[in-house]
Amino acid sequence: MKSKQIIIMLLSFIILFAISCKNDDKTGGGGDVVQGYTHSNHPPIGSYVSVYPDAHGGFVTNINETATVKIVNGNCNITGKASLVSGQGSLDYNITVTSWYTHPNISYLNRAGTLGGVYGEATITEPASSTLDYFNVKYDTTSQSISVSLRTTPASGDQYYSASDLKRVE
Repeated sequence: MKSKQIIIMLLSFIILFAISCKNDDKTGGGGDVVQGYTHSNHPPIGSYVSVYPDAHGGFVTNINETATVKIVNGNCNITGKASLVSGQGSLDYNITVTSWYTHPNISYLNRAGTLGGVYGEATITEPASSTLDYFNVKYDTTSQSISVSLRTTPASGDQYYSASDLKRVE
């Protein structure tokens, strides 16, 4: 009887140890260090545009850098245009963010995409993901701005597109 209780206790300990050591999520840091977390705190719905000062003290809107945010089935759908960084032109995009990644040291910056490191979960339907090296979307909660960057593959032109610091139109 005693050996049966010892075996049950030993198995219970092994199971508890196995559960406590499991860390398959992307946000764990190993040990006691937490690297960040994912969440669904999406930016406000609406239209976002790039506005910058002109030489006459006024402001100019860049129509090649836009975003429209919609919440669809709890996900953040961001569509718009990003301008070609090294020349004339723009690229339409359609990105759906399921979850954002936030690092505790930069708690105001929410990220999603495929550009290196740990990011939230996002998919892109335009342009086709097969034509991209990466895409990245950021939502800055302090400045309430959205930034989108995309880089096409060499076979698709090897171009870098960006829509930075887009502000919501009230």
